Amino acid sequence: MTPITGHEHVNTAFSDTAADCCLTTKDTRIPIQIVASYFQQTTESGCPIPATVFITKKDKKLCAPPEKNSWITRIITHLDKKKKDPQ
Repeated sequence: MTPITGHEHVNTAFSDTAADCCLTTKDTRIPIQIVASYFQQTTESGCPIPATVFITKKDKKLCAPPEKNSWITRIITHLDKKKKDPQ
């Protein structure tokens, strides 16, 4: 799998409903250095599908699959550690 560059997007498809939801996800690796934060989208929050939503440093929302594959886990671990130990 080839990592995407800073100008490409995994998926920025969001609905116009009150809940700002990913409508689809794409399993394309995101460079860790462009990610600022993340959150988990759930169906319980009114969204049609579960997803891991990464927010880039340029405030873009990238929709990734909710399952914990290696690249998603690596980014989440990095962000969680950074949040606990800010530099």
